[in-house]
Amino acid sequence: MIAMTMDFIYPYHDGLMLRIHPVHTSYVMAFKLHDHLPKTKVSGIMIWFIVVITHIIPYTLILYLGSFNRLLWILVSSYILKVSISLRLLIVHVRNVELGLRTGNIDYARHHVSGIVRRDVSKLGEGHIASAAIESLFESLVDGLTSPLLYYTFLGPIGALLQRLVNSLDSALGYKTDEFINTGWFSAKVDTIINYLPSRITSLLTTLLCPLVNGSIKRALTTYLRDRG
Repeated sequence: MIAMTMDFIYPYHDGLMLRIHPVHTSYVMAFKLHDHLPKTKVSGIMIWFIVVITHIIPYTLILYLGSFNRLLWILVSSYILKVSISLRLLIVHVRNVELGLRTGNIDYARHHVSGIVRRDVSKLGEGHIASAAIESLFESLVDGLTSPLLYYTFLGPIGALLQRLVNSLDSALGYKTDEFINTGWFSAKVDTIINYLPSRITSLLTTLLCPLVNGSIKRALTTYLRDRG
C-alpha cells in the first residue's frame, strides 16, 4: 500500500532519483556491457548475470540492514517495491494519448504513445496510435504491476526487484535485430518465462472486469484465445 501510494505521488524520476533507479542503471549497464563484449549468446548470458547480481546484492544488503528496525524495514521494502512497479506513469501516458486523439492533436498523441512503446511512432496514424497504446497498456500492466506484485507475494521485495530487472534487460537487449539477436536472446527468454503466469493472470482479471466498462466477458475471452502467444 505504501509503495502504491509512493508511485501515485511520485511517478516521475529525475536527477539523482533517476540515476539511482534500478531500471535506469540496469538499462545503462546492459548497453555498456553489450558495446564492449562479443555479440554472442554467451556474452548475453554474462550480461544478464552481471547486471542482475550487481543490483540484487546491494538491495539485499540494504534490506538486511533495515531488518534490525521494523519501521526502517517497512520503508526500505516499500521503496524497493515502488521502484519495481510503474502504474501511475503508464496511466498518465495512455490518458494523454486518448486526449490527443479526441482533440485531434495527433502530434500530442504520438508524443505520449512514444513513452510506452519501443518502435518508431513518428508516422503512425490515429488507428495505429490507439492500438499501440492499448497493446502497450496491457503489456505494461504485466511488466509494471501484476508480475512484480506476484513475485513480491512469494519472494518478497527482492523478488519484485528481480522481475523488474528481468524486464529491463529484455527492454534493453531483447530485439531480433542483427545487433541483438544473440546477446539479447537469453534476456528475452528469461522475461518470457518469468512473465508467463503473470501475463495469464492479467488476461483473466481484465476479462472478468470487462462489465465495468460495458464490455463483454465472452468477446474478451474469445479475443484472448485467438490472439494469445
